[in-house]
Formats: sequence, C-alpha cells, structure tokens
Amino acid sequence: MHHALQINQAGLYLDGIEDVEEDGTVVFTDEAMMFYRDIFGYECKRLPLSEVEERAMELQERYLVLTHRSS
Repeated sequence: MHHALQINQAGLYLDGIEDVEEDGTVVFTDEAMMFYRDIFGYECKRLPLSEVEERAMELQERYLVLTHRSS
C-alpha cells in the first residue's frame, strides 16, 4: 500500500500537483504555476473544490484567447 501511494504521489507531481489536501483542495507545483502564469497569465496555487467550475471556465476563456492570437 505504501509503495502504491508513493507511485500515485509521484504521478500527481508530474501532472503539476504538489498535494491534495484532506478537504480536496489541490495545491499546484511551482513549476506548473510558472507555466500557467507564463502561457496564460493565470495564477492559482491552491484550488478548492468549490472553485473548480469557475476556474475551469476562466482557463477555457484564456485558452481561447491564446489560440485566437496564434491563428
């Protein structure tokens, strides 16, 4: 069980997730935050479950702006 948890934690880190708190809040790695800030102008180090839909819509809007600039 301990080994399986280590593997899952390593996978989360590779996906840009530093931690998932007991209440479900996601804490992103500094590297992921630099990427989002540099590419999208977006900052969100901690993402509570209550904000997931709002943040997803915000990221979608920023992505669409980015893709329209690239076309």
